[in-house]
Amino acid sequence: MKPLLKIACLLCWLCPLFTVAQTVQVQKLGMHQPTLQDGVVSFIGAGYFDLVSDKPIVAIEFDGQLPGNTRDIYLKLEHTHEGKRVIKNLIHRRNTQGPIRTDLPSVTQLRVGFSFAHAIPCNVKRLSFIFEDGSQTNWVDVFPKDPQQINTPPVTALKRMDTPESQTLSKQAADEKIREQWLEQLGEKPLPQANREELARIERLLERENITPEKREAFRENFEALKKQLPAREKESDYYMDLRALKRAIMFAHNEVDFDEILCIDNPYTYGSEPYHEVRSRTENTAVPGGRLLVLKGLSPDAQVRRLAPDKGAASFWRPDLSYDAQKTLFCMKEENGSNYHLYEMNLDGTGLRQITHAQYNDLDPIYLPDGNIVFSTSRINQYLRCGGSAFREFILARCDPDGKNIYFISTNAEADFLPTLLPDGRIIYCRWEYNDKDVFRVQSLWTVFPDGTNLAIYWGNQSRWPDMTMDAHAIEGTDKVLMLTSGHHDIYAGMPAIISPSEGSNYPDGLYALAKKPWPEVGKGPADKLLNDEFYLPECYVSYYSPKPLGKDLYLVSARTGGIPGLLGDYNPQFFKLFLADYDGNMELVYEGASNIMFAQPVRARKKPDLRMGGTQWQGRQQHPDQQPTPGVLYTADVYANSGVPRGMAKYLRVWELGSQVYCDGMRDSTKQSNYYAEKFDVKQPPFLSGEMTVSLVMDDTHKRMLGTALIEEDGSISIEVPSMRSLYFQLLDERGRTLHSMRSFTHVMPGEMRGCLGCHATQTNAPVTQVSIATRKAPQKLTPPPWGDEETIGFERFVQPILNKNCVSCHNGNEKTPLDFRPIIDETHGISLAYCNLIYSGGHTKTLKELAEKSVTGVIYPRYAYPNPDEKFPTAETIIPPMTAFSYKSKFIDNATSGKHYGVKVSPLEEQRLIAWVDGLCPYFGEEEVRAMPDITQQGWDRRGSSVAGLSYLPRMRTAPLVNRAFLQDDFSVQEDRLPRDENGEIIPPLTFENGKYIRKMPPPKTDEKVPR
Repeated sequence: MKPLLKIACLLCWLCPLFTVAQTVQVQKLGMHQPTLQDGVVSFIGAGYFDLVSDKPIVAIEFDGQLPGNTRDIYLKLEHTHEGKRVIKNLIHRRNTQGPIRTDLPSVTQLRVGFSFAHAIPCNVKRLSFIFEDGSQTNWVDVFPKDPQQINTPPVTALKRMDTPESQTLSKQAADEKIREQWLEQLGEKPLPQANREELARIERLLERENITPEKREAFRENFEALKKQLPAREKESDYYMDLRALKRAIMFAHNEVDFDEILCIDNPYTYGSEPYHEVRSRTENTAVPGGRLLVLKGLSPDAQVRRLAPDKGAASFWRPDLSYDAQKTLFCMKEENGSNYHLYEMNLDGTGLRQITHAQYNDLDPIYLPDGNIVFSTSRINQYLRCGGSAFREFILARCDPDGKNIYFISTNAEADFLPTLLPDGRIIYCRWEYNDKDVFRVQSLWTVFPDGTNLAIYWGNQSRWPDMTMDAHAIEGTDKVLMLTSGHHDIYAGMPAIISPSEGSNYPDGLYALAKKPWPEVGKGPADKLLNDEFYLPECYVSYYSPKPLGKDLYLVSARTGGIPGLLGDYNPQFFKLFLADYDGNMELVYEGASNIMFAQPVRARKKPDLRMGGTQWQGRQQHPDQQPTPGVLYTADVYANSGVPRGMAKYLRVWELGSQVYCDGMRDSTKQSNYYAEKFDVKQPPFLSGEMTVSLVMDDTHKRMLGTALIEEDGSISIEVPSMRSLYFQLLDERGRTLHSMRSFTHVMPGEMRGCLGCHATQTNAPVTQVSIATRKAPQKLTPPPWGDEETIGFERFVQPILNKNCVSCHNGNEKTPLDFRPIIDETHGISLAYCNLIYSGGHTKTLKELAEKSVTGVIYPRYAYPNPDEKFPTAETIIPPMTAFSYKSKFIDNATSGKHYGVKVSPLEEQRLIAWVDGLCPYFGEEEVRAMPDITQQGWDRRGSSVAGLSYLPRMRTAPLVNRAFLQDDFSVQEDRLPRDENGEIIPPLTFENGKYIRKMPPPKTDEKVPR
């Protein structure tokens, strides 16, 4: 951690430990508890403290020294000067040392806010507040002497709010709030301009066939009268108000506003370490009690409020869903004293509350299926985010019966799935975060799947950088389009609504239309952004939006707010989201303002059930023994060459990989330190960026990979293969030597018993499937031919590469100055990674840019953050398709030198060649699952040192004893992590997976019952 933040955190925590000079009082501590290790205070998270002084503060000074491998931290100074809020951002970057002084206008109140990602020890010398009379208050060398003084906070919310009482405003107060929003939307715009624009907007509203003729005639008469008054009143604010009143009346007279009740939540912002992150925001210990599940009676700020939950105490909520007959609601709630979010259902009149799920995992954002069953997101997968850490617990899609039984996963995502909704044709549309051989940041795209997990397919954006995150998509009635929220994945509360028209294309910018004239959150403006309407768009006063919900083809409900943007450099006391009625011309009218954030609003009215789409999944029941495998599935395609760019006849085999699930975690983030350490050691100025917890690779934040096998491609390019079900699978096209010609940088799965096809390799457009009978479909599906080492062993450098280097290369590549690339088996003691490995992936080092590193690659490995040039891509980014035969083993100098016999006579054996190719085509991992699971678990003491960033989480991460999770089988028996862990005869937890002589030994707790649970 950098000194700015360490000092701020130190001050927050130390204030109770010693007497502060009378000139300063520290108030409103919004922070997380630091930890003490090796005499250095460390801290993870974000927070603030307020200073109140009886003498003007004229400067604030920091002094410290920062290690070179530290990531940036962000610190904000906020004060009030001459009646205006002044914000000054300080950024402390790498290798900074010595004092930083920030001069301020004379102020008596100061807020210091901070946030960061890593706790890295540094030397803190001083924090000083300098006063007008020249005196100063110093905190120097004040550390707790007893480590026991630092305790993990109790398993309660880091922040709480009292549950607000339900209140109904007077008509006068409601009208005043409406007028306030009209003035917010007016902003600094000159009244003549604003009034003319409002007339144009009203005229467009009256052109629509969406209100009764009688009301239309009355509105038209009123409009014509106001229009005639323009010359005389164009500079009048009252004239603007008259126009807004007419526009509001027209909008609420729309035939899509056929309801007078709204279901929504009124919920505080999440709080804690990175609380606005897309995953952390839905972690149990960032929940802030004080939320409400509400029904609003009336469509204005004076609506009558009926609180459905909590019935007592305090709780937190995410998205609810309304039954098709509008009589019940399904929702997720975390009670203040509860461990996690669970699913609940109740009648809309407030009766019949029942809890559906019970676990020390988070069950989130449920939706009703047409048959009465439920789909939801759940952290029962026991999986961790690769670029986060132990505090970032993933959640993926699952289904259950109405009573919460028969829980099955319907996703194999190695990251997270967000906010499922149903399309009219019965498909589930949801946001899927993935980065299989891609950049960790920008692949949060829309996918569809049937409710039983079959027919997984991309909907839009899997090769797109703009927008950053596409989520909470809903079908727009009477069209083929969806309305969605585009968000920043580091700040889910910074969102902009947009429309996707999938018939126009499946990647940016095709089919994407913005509704606000603002940059996309987090990623900024794209090179070809399009507004839905260049003349009429959402008011510029709203800085972010949330949970848009279509009412029909013209109108939607949406939450919006003014003020600052919360986040790393943003507002730590942001304004709340209010609820609005909006249309696609950008007209917005206030519906309701809550005590906190009004979100996920939906009209209380009956709706048509979508079709029930099922693909015939064979549900597997309980797993009876640890080596039991589920019913496989079948994948086929009529032509692997379609859309691939590979010359016909060149691809001989299809290779199938499994992308592993990171159910293991060491509990301490370190991949950034490791990457920066080795990059500095090898003089690589711009190494691949890593932000993970457990380093599997120095190329990207990866997880373990397993080669399942290969299959022969038929002469016509067709192939049909049997593959294991409920695994995260991806494919590579191989030449006759088994080298990769083209690689899939995404993943798919099959459900047990599913048979499905695809359009061909890397289909990115809307293509019709090939319909002719192929050679492969006239045969039984091929079984995969496993590699010589079997289909269980994962890829790792020390097992796959180093023995071959020792045998064939080290005699020359031995550190001799005349021979580049030292391949000796030297393990660096600092972070435990082989220097031979670093020499290969850094190609000897001494590069200035990622582009240079990629272009001079010895191995042929791709660096996912680098945008590889592709003439077929209109706007190439790191996520776009890499042209075939330009990377991986096919273009690897390392493979060529090892196998051709032309490099000083070196020619490895056929088996050795296959192992080297597997390592390169698996993106050069260092550790496999075998090495990871040999590492020790984090101790309770080490966990406690993490402080409040992990306080309140339901379970510790594990390495050696990390659980096995077979996604294909019933999940009802696993309500806590310990339910998945086997024990010895003494009741002690033992590793579920060990490796002996190349064989995998799996163990599991005894099943709860022998019966196979039916559905």
